[in-house]
Amino acid sequence: MDKKIFFFLLSLLLLSSCKSDGDSTLISPVLSSVFYTDIHYSIRFDKEGNSNVYRDGIRITNSESLKYDLDVFGNDVVWVEVKNSNTQTNIILNGKQLHVGLGYHYSPVLVDGILYWLKFLSDRQYICKMDLSEVQHNCQPSRSFSNAIFRAKNYIAGVFFYSDTLTYEFKVFDRAFTQVFVESFEESIYISGSNNNMERLYSVRGSSGALHYFWALKKLFVEQGNEPFSFSNDYLGRVSNNQSYRLQSLSVLYKKFRQPEIKLLLKQSVQEIVSKFDENGLLYSKKYSISGTSEIAFAVDNGLIWNAILTGLSILGEYNTSNDILLKAKRMIEFYEDQWYEDYHEYRIQSTSDVDYDGIVMPYNQQFALGLVLIKLYEMTNDISYYNRVEILFNKFTEDLQANSDTIIWRYWPSSFYDGWDSSRFSSQTRPSQLATSDLLFEDTIHATLVLDFLLEASLLLNKNMPIFINDIAENVVKDDNKFSFFVSGSEFYEPSWRYLPTGVLGNSPFFSGYYENDIIRSYPDYDDQLLFLTYSLLSSTTSGQLVISEYIFENNVKLVKIKDHYLDFKSCSGAVFGCEVFNWWKKQN
Repeated sequence: MDKKIFFFLLSLLLLSSCKSDGDSTLISPVLSSVFYTDIHYSIRFDKEGNSNVYRDGIRITNSESLKYDLDVFGNDVVWVEVKNSNTQTNIILNGKQLHVGLGYHYSPVLVDGILYWLKFLSDRQYICKMDLSEVQHNCQPSRSFSNAIFRAKNYIAGVFFYSDTLTYEFKVFDRAFTQVFVESFEESIYISGSNNNMERLYSVRGSSGALHYFWALKKLFVEQGNEPFSFSNDYLGRVSNNQSYRLQSLSVLYKKFRQPEIKLLLKQSVQEIVSKFDENGLLYSKKYSISGTSEIAFAVDNGLIWNAILTGLSILGEYNTSNDILLKAKRMIEFYEDQWYEDYHEYRIQSTSDVDYDGIVMPYNQQFALGLVLIKLYEMTNDISYYNRVEILFNKFTEDLQANSDTIIWRYWPSSFYDGWDSSRFSSQTRPSQLATSDLLFEDTIHATLVLDFLLEASLLLNKNMPIFINDIAENVVKDDNKFSFFVSGSEFYEPSWRYLPTGVLGNSPFFSGYYENDIIRSYPDYDDQLLFLTYSLLSSTTSGQLVISEYIFENNVKLVKIKDHYLDFKSCSGAVFGCEVFNWWKKQN
């Protein structure tokens, strides 16, 4: 589906004056199987979640890899393909893989025999160019970040975000990659359109509450309303890592605003995902397989998605103890009982020769992915066995907490991992023994958010004191306006490229929410996009009052979007409203 349709859906949503379920226009999200379309070419997803490229309705590819970012110019067709990694992609030109090196390559654009694209590698973005007649490429580093580039005749353009100043620039380049025009914006800006048709440039400014809510809605209905990756097979763990955070976001937004559009999409998403499980409530992924071929029901994958599904069911209020979905969730937990070791109070990674660290104790984030499901099952069934398991996991973790100056920290693995082992402690085919090791950096912030989610929910369930160190951790990780630590210990600070930003409960930092008043340009991996969506949702849910969008019209040059107790100003560059000289020049090239 073309992004123009996405924007049409969003404009309908925002015109509907969503005051209540009764007086709001209902919009049915369309879950299409066709994506990135051209007159002759398209990318389509089959019912198993595999994606392939089609020409005039005939499939021309056949693999498990996911394909996207299709572009066509003359007789040339290019797309991006990813199979075993969220950070390494390949560019396919006319059916053959280009040798363009490591990195996350995306947004390819063809212009009369020249291929341009964006690359992300080692927390830095590059703009790349290849002359197809020479099949050689060069990549220039950029200190800014962009989600996509566009073409008009022989020019390339894009919106670029500077994380050091939190400002945007609209840039235009010629065929030689020389910058020919630039315009700066202090407010957030974004573009509607596709890689070969840039429709309009918007600037957005307003209060924090309104901005957070708008960006969440934009990502939901504009960028993700037809997102096929979230419903694909789980070979890359995309269902667990992506759809789980998306479902959590939908649940947060619906719980706060009770909009029927969000409720409908939440119900559809739950039903669509549950249909992918086997009879034991399991999804299988190849991402942890050493060989890359074994389909494994990894506990963290199934725990993440089931936690999100049960959260949605609970908020929708549409379940009972005999509910088929609930029964599948129970069977999923029962499946992992073989990996629970009561004497040690721990879950272990399944024993198989095709998984590294098989038979070893699971990292805390993986155990707590199951723990979050246990919490939901107890709340929905009152089965005391789930409560008891949560209490055991919670208490075992507190034994591993360590003091570190002004906060309390922990390591990625339980202490038994760092103590070393032989066959008397763990039975492992891939790691039969290991000497004692140390981890001076401690837990990383991405996995820490999952741990803290469990600690917060478990402490409420068990009537324990809320972990008072969570605010300390947030302040330890987020040091100032543009400096983050990748670890809860506060070590190795860096200026972020909008990847690995701490989300969820780490949002308690006083510096945190200000960043998300912008539509952050981040690296392209869809997992990061889902974390960003969750952050917008969480931040929008903290605003006071019932936020009701009463009017919004994209076609108007300037329109005030009224939200109860908040405001937003939108300006469109379809005319010279706020000096969009570069954009207007750019449109004339088309």
